[in-house]
Amino acid sequence: MKRFWSIFAVALVALVAVACDDNKIGNENTVPTPTSDEVTFTASAEDLTRTYLEDGGEVFHTKWVGNETLCVVSEGKVFKFVNTLAAANKFSCKEEGVTDLVGKSVEIIYTKSGEADGNVDSSAGAAGAKLSAVVTLENEGSYTLDVVSSFLLYSSSAEVTFTAPTQLFCDAGELKATMTLPAGNTVFVPIVATADAAECELSYTIGSEAAGKVNITPAYNRINDLGVLTPTETPDTPTPDIPEGDAAIFFVPNSGWLSDGAWFAAYYWNDATSASVKLTDDNADGIYEGAIPAGMTGMLFCRMNPAYTDFSWNSDTENDHVWNQTIDTTVGVAPANYFYITGWDSGEWHEAGYVVPEAPTNIVYLVPNTSWTADGAWFAAYFWGDSASGSVKLTDDNADGIYEGAIPTGMTGMLFCRMNPAYSNFSWNSDAEGDHVWNQTADTTVGVAPANYFYITGWDSGEWHEAGYTLPDTPVTPSSSDFALAGTFNGWGDLAMANNNGIHSVKGVTMEAYAELKVKAATSWDVNFGAAAVAYMNPNNHIVVAQGGDNISITEAGTYDVYFDHAKLLLYVVTAGADYTTAPLQSVNGKEPEIVAPEVTDNVVYFKPNSTWGGSDARFSAYLWNDSGNTWVSAVDADADGIYEIYIPAGYGTNIIFCRMKSGTSANSWTNKQYQTVDLLIPTDGKNLFTVNEGGDKIDGVWSVK
Repeated sequence: MKRFWSIFAVALVALVAVACDDNKIGNENTVPTPTSDEVTFTASAEDLTRTYLEDGGEVFHTKWVGNETLCVVSEGKVFKFVNTLAAANKFSCKEEGVTDLVGKSVEIIYTKSGEADGNVDSSAGAAGAKLSAVVTLENEGSYTLDVVSSFLLYSSSAEVTFTAPTQLFCDAGELKATMTLPAGNTVFVPIVATADAAECELSYTIGSEAAGKVNITPAYNRINDLGVLTPTETPDTPTPDIPEGDAAIFFVPNSGWLSDGAWFAAYYWNDATSASVKLTDDNADGIYEGAIPAGMTGMLFCRMNPAYTDFSWNSDTENDHVWNQTIDTTVGVAPANYFYITGWDSGEWHEAGYVVPEAPTNIVYLVPNTSWTADGAWFAAYFWGDSASGSVKLTDDNADGIYEGAIPTGMTGMLFCRMNPAYSNFSWNSDAEGDHVWNQTADTTVGVAPANYFYITGWDSGEWHEAGYTLPDTPVTPSSSDFALAGTFNGWGDLAMANNNGIHSVKGVTMEAYAELKVKAATSWDVNFGAAAVAYMNPNNHIVVAQGGDNISITEAGTYDVYFDHAKLLLYVVTAGADYTTAPLQSVNGKEPEIVAPEVTDNVVYFKPNSTWGGSDARFSAYLWNDSGNTWVSAVDADADGIYEIYIPAGYGTNIIFCRMKSGTSANSWTNKQYQTVDLLIPTDGKNLFTVNEGGDKIDGVWSVK
């Protein structure tokens, strides 16, 4: 049989009407009448306020944190009082008739945040006491007495004396028949009685005047041989035990949840505590499982960022721990304890073997061009309707180059976005972070099948067509009235080009061997032209260029004149003073630079790529620089453990960028770079292993000790 051992101090509440008359109190307990339909009270529960079952039963622990609801019950009617983050202990209600509570005894039932329709009884176990409150008016001296279970609730602006026919009160370890409490308090008084006491009458006086009597039924009757209640030490909130065996749930993610190396967790809760469990797929059958902590009833599933190994909720400073989460659900009961993901935040409980229905027919398809697919970009559709809006990540599950996404219900307007792979979730650009969305189309209406395929025709344009449509062969060329030459020879600054009837030129440019360059709009990198097919250009030739193409590398040192034919997208590099019109077309790469073996030094850093950067043909290098120069170093994996070594030449131990080079290339250059990290400082605290976060280009990572 379970036995209660201890309950201790609870500070409770005084309910306050916002406006009140100036009536005074007499022996009749006159209660002033408020003049507005709003009531406010302050509730506090000490951090260690709880009751404890000797053999490990329920634990009740209340601490207000904000955005919570307390349901106040009086004569069968429920009023919902809410607090705020700024004033967690202050609860207010403006419901019609709420001022009728003033002067009455009420019961408070605690409702957890976000569970407006699921009141949670605050009873502390089967024999415990509920939170209760006296409704009174601030500074007016009205009072009401109420008893709930083994607690006597006392509230008064005058000194109150309680008298009992037997020893009942527990006060600092002493049993008394009389207890006097000071004025101005609102407290719970715990009541104890002899083992055979069932009910007794308690008299009370306020000040010097007899005020009334009340019957109490003590809930606690365990008295030791000395006649004193023996409290036990209050335990910490227990960590739920995770049982073995059949107490388990199973989780079946879809392709969206499986993407980007995510891992999965289940988050559980009950009235008293909560816990997270990491889900595992030990037999690699695509079904993840986890134990149900004892006593848990509510739960949800989370898609977690692989950059973190332990479960943690997002915060203002770290908002990428949880990538996606389902809505709240109850714990699945076998055999229907398999949870099938049906969307980014939805799923259903079913038995094993359930097959999720095919995706709905209300789908839009995106057919990007080569510019939109460059640099590892991913794609999203942003929808809106009369009352809502939202984004949908587009996927190419069958790798046919066509991306698809479901149309949310009720959406009529939309646009498509080309997203930066450094971010995995959709977000609009802001003043602080201006590179989430790289490109977006103009607003359009949602495509209707069969013309629900959107073909990208430019950086910010496209057209709805049926499947199989072929775009016209005419290239879309971004326009600019003024162009500039930029490259390693001038720190990628703007060197203005003269315009002679659409032929733009700059003369007498001195370059080192394998200097890199591009032609760009004079005021922006939004329009820039680089290599379409030939990246290593021999001087005294011309090549075809393309918007957003790779850097062009000139294979020989010299002083050159550079010409750019904007209409035909042709670039000429000729010896200074030569006739560019006679320069032939170069259609294959010139000689690539020779690879210089890494210098063997004692100064080495280690590099671990992510799944996006990896592959059987992957090649890696590092770009290092200091105040006086820069250099490239190829990465080597001498012991084939998947962790690469970068041997740092003397004088280059400060700045580094790790790069994944393009497949099939052998030279280290920005032209041959496929992905890179952000600019990094080499640590000086002994951390020598850099692990790249998941993603594509220009991403960060974590330094640690190898």
